Amino acid sequence: MTTQENISDDIDIVEIFKILWTGKYYILIITIIFGICSIIYAKSLPNIYKSEVLLAPVAEDNNSMGGLSQLGGLASLAGINVGGGGSNVSKTSLAIEILKSREFISKFIEDHNLLPVLFAVKSWHLNEPIYDKNIFDIKNNSWVKNTNLPSILSACGRIQSVLSVQINNKTRMIKVSIEHKSPEIARQWVTWLIEDINLMMKNRDMKEAQDSISYLDDQLKKTELLDIRYSLNKLIEEQIKMMMLVKIRREYIFKTIDSAVAPELRSKPNRSNIVFAGVLMGVMLSFALVFFNYFYLNKRK
Repeated sequence: MTTQENISDDIDIVEIFKILWTGKYYILIITIIFGICSIIYAKSLPNIYKSEVLLAPVAEDNNSMGGLSQLGGLASLAGINVGGGGSNVSKTSLAIEILKSREFISKFIEDHNLLPVLFAVKSWHLNEPIYDKNIFDIKNNSWVKNTNLPSILSACGRIQSVLSVQINNKTRMIKVSIEHKSPEIARQWVTWLIEDINLMMKNRDMKEAQDSISYLDDQLKKTELLDIRYSLNKLIEEQIKMMMLVKIRREYIFKTIDSAVAPELRSKPNRSNIVFAGVLMGVMLSFALVFFNYFYLNKRK
């Protein structure tokens, strides 16, 4: 056997350093190239800002519901909600799911005319959008002719990708956030979202209460039984109380604990981490090339 054929697969630390020292220029050049490329890439990424609002579920006043427990069966048969401890939890959960739903976000986009902001803005300057003139005419507030109008479905996807809803299981506090290139837009959108979901749930319960009163009043006219009339009157009274509560409560489902603000610092990208990852990749690749080159040459000798 020749000396070359007896090269051991187990290389000690000294020999590793010798191999790396021999290929130090390759390592340096490749690492610098990767470092420069990662810096350029990190610089090309736009700043993204996150604005968030801290919310608390609005507690239900169940004091007036205690006397209606015996009416729960009658109310449920009529499809009427008389309140109760569990309704607050389910109503809050429902509001959160509606907030993230495609239907709600579609209406949100249409109500606030967000399609141009989502699809026609090419850059931002001091929180002001700069529209692409080939796509959207800002003077006439109209899309340029022959422009393929974006679908509401794709618009929903863009909003959902930057929307985050987090629930603290211990405190039951809810944090809603929006990420955007403009800090002011991020603040504005998250504020609008909370206002809109509160208003939607408010209108939803108001209509439900009105429909319930109409139904109960109709049933009241059809019966002469005193016990049934008493129960129906109590249910009508409760629905009227609910309507009063809905009207006077501005923050109907979510109470704002900490309002959204326009952030001063970006949330991402973390450019230092990107550059570090790029340099690390360069070092690892250069090490691999140096070792490959060393063993390849040894095998050929």
